[in-house]
Amino acid sequence: MALFDEELLSVARRRLDLREDLRHAVERGELRVAYQPLVDLAADRIVAIEALLRWHHPRDGVIAPDQFIPLAEETGLIVSVGRWVLGQAVSDLASWSLLSPGLRVNVNVAPRELTESDYVPAGAAALGAHEVSPDRLTLEITESALPDSGEISDRLHQLHKLGVRLAIDDFGTGESSLSRLQRLPVAQVKVDRSFLSSIDNDAHSATLLRSMVELGHALGLQMVAEGIERAGQLDALGASLCPIGQGYLFGRPQAAAAIAELLRTSSPSAEPQRGTVS
Repeated sequence: MALFDEELLSVARRRLDLREDLRHAVERGELRVAYQPLVDLAADRIVAIEALLRWHHPRDGVIAPDQFIPLAEETGLIVSVGRWVLGQAVSDLASWSLLSPGLRVNVNVAPRELTESDYVPAGAAALGAHEVSPDRLTLEITESALPDSGEISDRLHQLHKLGVRLAIDDFGTGESSLSRLQRLPVAQVKVDRSFLSSIDNDAHSATLLRSMVELGHALGLQMVAEGIERAGQLDALGASLCPIGQGYLFGRPQAAAAIAELLRTSSPSAEPQRGTVS
């Protein structure tokens, strides 16, 4: 029992240390944005880039998002961190515009951020500062975090009215249904990677995914398949079923400069540089 208590104490201490370190991570330049391509499977070209937050801790190295994002949400730091990520992503998108004029950027947003009354004006200001059209920004909210409150739902409708596209991330892992999405101004649904994991060797998984995607199409939603890591998954998926794909097969999360080089060496008819690592 003493050993068990000591382990619990150690975990609690580390959690407190990380919370304190996270408060200074932005000003110290420890937080960085990595980017992963979303690919049009039929045209075989990059159509969007997802911004992914990374924390390079000076003592502990790279800390996984699932360790520090919940801490940021608990402490409220997610508000300032989220706005920093949004500003950085919009800035980088503006710098890529000459290489790919129609490119979009996807940015994750936490429910806590959407409770801020100035979130929409702040987002509009970030877009305006870099002369980026609102329809080139897609904000992703995780399915499990879909709003129950009218306040957040109203904020999503305000963003839609501004012209920002909205996406549901990790779809299939929560308790919502596609029909529920009809009440929200959602343009895109990203099917969770768990549904892709065995579609190339399990007929049941392939049938389940097909049914989900076809229902999404019927509701007028753009469907994105996440977690494509093998050519077999891509072959089983097929561009005719799901138009957009994302995963290590097309590129791992990488720095903005690497994305610029990827766009520079790609063309609408060229095959994405699959498996590129920063």
